[in-house]
Amino acid sequence: MAGHGYVTQDVAWRLSGCLKGNVLSLVGLENHVRIWNQPSKEGDSFGAWFIAASYETACVSIKGKLYTLFDEGSHITSDMHFFHCIDGGPGSFDTNGYDRGAKDFAHEVVLAARQWNWNVSEKKITRPITGGHDVGEDGVKFNGTVYVLTVTLPAN
Repeated sequence: MAGHGYVTQDVAWRLSGCLKGNVLSLVGLENHVRIWNQPSKEGDSFGAWFIAASYETACVSIKGKLYTLFDEGSHITSDMHFFHCIDGGPGSFDTNGYDRGAKDFAHEVVLAARQWNWNVSEKKITRPITGGHDVGEDGVKFNGTVYVLTVTLPAN
């Protein structure tokens, strides 16, 4: 809370919901977001909302090695473990699942806000990542880009 440690996610969204999102994940087109609120001060109910986005691919683990479910779907066995791999990781499609997920989600939020005639501003901040902390799940690298969006309702 307010910079005092870990905050759990409040919401997880899959593009088009779980069923359609899982179908999209078969070909690496599912943009999955996790959302949490960081209060401005301890005990406060207001603050900034943070969103982490990533494209994910349905994959399976066979004897510890990851494969796309799309490739292995016809060979499903009971000893497989099902996952959603971040794109660019072992067994997944394309590259930069984190970077593409963040960029595309921010773009969609801006478009939606404008469609509703809400006020929206976007600021892109890029910071260098040091110390080798640029790798996420499935060994997928990410850059130091953050999209800061401010969305407000128009004044009456």
